[in-house]
Amino acid sequence: MELIPLVQIDVAVHPMVDLGAFPLGSRRTIVFDGGTFEGRDGLRGSIAPGGVDWQIVRADGVIEIDAHYLLVTDDGEPIEVRSTGIRRAGAEVAERLALGEEVAPSEY
Repeated sequence: MELIPLVQIDVAVHPMVDLGAFPLGSRRTIVFDGGTFEGRDGLRGSIAPGGVDWQIVRADGVIEIDAHYLLVTDDGEPIEVRSTGIRRAGAEVAERLALGEEVAPSEY
């Protein structure tokens, strides 16, 4: 089975806010400030400001991600997005990501 990309989303974000330690790990949020998206069949538009990526950084270094945001097509149609998952990276790659450096997906 071949995977075919559906959409590329480029998000502008506010600085990360560290909310401190909680029982499951360190909690932080990243608020979306806008951005753009482009996909197959001419799908394109902008990201509405105000979406949030809630994260838990576990003791093992794995980050649990729970993002909720709104895409608006160039035709004015809203698309609600909820993305959940985990990200695991080595210490060096995690530091580069935290600094905002571009890191190839194959590195984590």
